[in-house]
Amino acid sequence: MQNKSCLICHVLFASVSSFESPFLTKCCNRWVCDGCLEQNKRYYSYCPFCQEVSITYRKRSNDTTTYTDCSLPTYEEVIYNDLNKLNITFNSFNEKSGKKLDEKSNYSAIHYVKKDDTLIGLAFKYGVEIADIRKANRLFDNNIIARSTLIIPNYVGPSLSEKFSEEEEKKMLVKRFQVRSKCIDPIEAKFYMEHSNYNIENGKYFYSLSRIGTMSSSNQLFGKISLTALS
Repeated sequence: MQNKSCLICHVLFASVSSFESPFLTKCCNRWVCDGCLEQNKRYYSYCPFCQEVSITYRKRSNDTTTYTDCSLPTYEEVIYNDLNKLNITFNSFNEKSGKKLDEKSNYSAIHYVKKDDTLIGLAFKYGVEIADIRKANRLFDNNIIARSTLIIPNYVGPSLSEKFSEEEEKKMLVKRFQVRSKCIDPIEAKFYMEHSNYNIENGKYFYSLSRIGTMSSSNQLFGKISLTALS
């Protein structure tokens, strides 16, 4: 036995571990090592030397695959069985982790972003993952300076931030008006928002009329007032 070699990889059994139990083919009495059998289980029933199928073969205790004497499993069947084993493993893992997430998945809170807020600090404060906050708010990085509010997912409880004051909300509305109307001058933008009761759509409408110059009699009066105030 020590001078024998594997039919497939030609390794000498004298150089392998004594705990291995090679497989002996029934057709030509040649040996196949454990490593080759692990890579291709067809060597249990197919002899590459004789190139014929042998019905009698040794089945290992850890091999749960069953074969019939009439037919061998196809490649698709072997792949399908392996995928089923993986799916069972992943499903059992997802069920355990999913039970913990389902309890909080329907809850969220709104956080009003302040100047000193950071994404890492918010995740630590609310006890949630950074990746969950980024996914809920579609953030591509940890920069939250441009955001006025953030959704805190998987959090049960009140928001841990204070709401914006009325003055801060007005400043944010003016900035939004500048972005949507493309008004560069902040003083001019504030004027239109003040005279529109901080309604962005109304302010944008009057701003567009003043830029185009096509106003009705009532809008012309509004335009004169705006020009006087701005001058």
